[in-house]
Amino acid sequence: MHHSGKLSTRIGRLGIALCASLLALNASGINVRDFGAVADDSICDLAAIRRAVAFARANNVREINFDPGTYDLEVKNPEKEIAIDLNGFEDLVFAGAVNADGTPATLLLRKYEFSGNISARQILRAIKCKHIHLKNFVLDNAPRYTTAGKVVEKDGDRVIMEIFDGNPAIDGCVFYCGNAWDLKTGSLKKIGSLTFGADVAANEGAYTLRLLPQTASTAPRRMVLANAKVAAMLDVGDGVSWHFGWEGNQLNVTMSEDVRLENIHTYNAMGFCASVSRSKDVFASNLVFKPAGNQLAVGSRDGLMLSCNRGRVVMDGLHIEGVRWDGQNAHGIFLWTREIMDSRTVVLESRRGSQNVEIQPGSSVGFYTAPDEERVLTVRQAVLKKDGAGKYHYQISFEEELPPGLDSSMPVCVYAWNMDDYVVKNSRFRNIAGCASLVRNRGVKIENCIYENIMYPAVMIGPAIQEQEGPVARNIMVKNNRFINCGWQTRHGAVGAVSAKVQVWKNALAPFMRDLQIEGNYFENCDVAVQVEDAINARVAGNSFNNVKDKILGKNLRDSMLLE
Repeated sequence: MHHSGKLSTRIGRLGIALCASLLALNASGINVRDFGAVADDSICDLAAIRRAVAFARANNVREINFDPGTYDLEVKNPEKEIAIDLNGFEDLVFAGAVNADGTPATLLLRKYEFSGNISARQILRAIKCKHIHLKNFVLDNAPRYTTAGKVVEKDGDRVIMEIFDGNPAIDGCVFYCGNAWDLKTGSLKKIGSLTFGADVAANEGAYTLRLLPQTASTAPRRMVLANAKVAAMLDVGDGVSWHFGWEGNQLNVTMSEDVRLENIHTYNAMGFCASVSRSKDVFASNLVFKPAGNQLAVGSRDGLMLSCNRGRVVMDGLHIEGVRWDGQNAHGIFLWTREIMDSRTVVLESRRGSQNVEIQPGSSVGFYTAPDEERVLTVRQAVLKKDGAGKYHYQISFEEELPPGLDSSMPVCVYAWNMDDYVVKNSRFRNIAGCASLVRNRGVKIENCIYENIMYPAVMIGPAIQEQEGPVARNIMVKNNRFINCGWQTRHGAVGAVSAKVQVWKNALAPFMRDLQIEGNYFENCDVAVQVEDAINARVAGNSFNNVKDKILGKNLRDSMLLE
């Protein structure tokens, strides 16, 4: 594609960029337009935005601003290329413009060459930053990496769908992460998901769709899927959404400190809408991840994943709707004893692949020697090593002696990877084909949130031993929330709108959770409201119920009180 006239204009603008840049040295901020990035001119803005970022880094500029409008980010291969990468900044505000109603007015639009099952890298990433503030952006893709339609015909072997206007209809696409919808209510249909990403990836041929040729008697944009398993789960008139791949991570902040994410919207994500990992002190407000127009779903993975963070983390005013898996997933990672070196030194390993997150001296590590007994030790030194198979492990020496009897079945909690204070408040989660708030941490408060049409338990509390995600939940409060039509599918034995349950794994020790409070919540149209298992000092009280079959289920509890 050539834009010779527009490109000449932009080159002319660049003639004054040096002067503008010199002037910017005396100001706290710059605007990307001064480096050639002009909104709404249909020319790729990547190089100009990168020039602005490089200038800001070299000159200690503290604010990079964007005008209202669309900035085109033409990425040749989204699996290999990060569009905008902020690396090593300190005290930076990276800001779009706002509309009169306060919504973001700056769109970062990734354009790419379509192919199936892209595991995309980020539109925007911030790595190794301190005091960074990202705000007032919309993130989107062209073409969007999802589609939706209505079932118009079906038989035992196939289903025909008419694609809604504004959604891609691509011949030969694969039916990843499919879901069924009730078009009358605009809600997920109360069945399980039609597919899971890994299952489809192993058998793409059975999930490939074809665009039907248009004839005088055939409506345009009809697609057929010859798959008896999917057809059996759908009825004529159902809405259907699916994605063209299932991996990726669209917005990421990692290894950073004092992070603020504010007023960021996403209409379509290739994989995770956003993630914050290995960072300290995070505040997110007014994040909106939801489908637009005739879309039904926004992304094929989680809305906002929080992994191995520490310090204070606050999520305020989120709106997460139509993500294919969990709305928000907060977790650290368990380690396991590999070798005892001496009375104060042990080698710990991860069982979920390479894990190379720092463990700081002076931080705590908890060893579970029995379901109700944890010994917490202080790290003197932690050395990260890598074996011949490329797998990371830690050799850690402690100030105190190791507890006796350690073996490889006992989960080890690394509190350098646990948020000290995690708050989710004033937020809305809707039409999520997973859990909405997945809580595998300590020191958590969830309050004044609304959960609607959540397939699995809306709030799922407890460590996932099988998935190696922890630590063991403790000091959790779920208070003054509304749960409507949640938890119609079980997940690892967890049921209900709110579930507190330890997910066990093989012969691994399953620890008790402690100090759980589920109070003052409202439950409506749920098969089970609250499930509490495997806990010490759990309190369920003061909740209200409307059209709920089982209000509270309890099992394997100590020193607990469950009141309807």
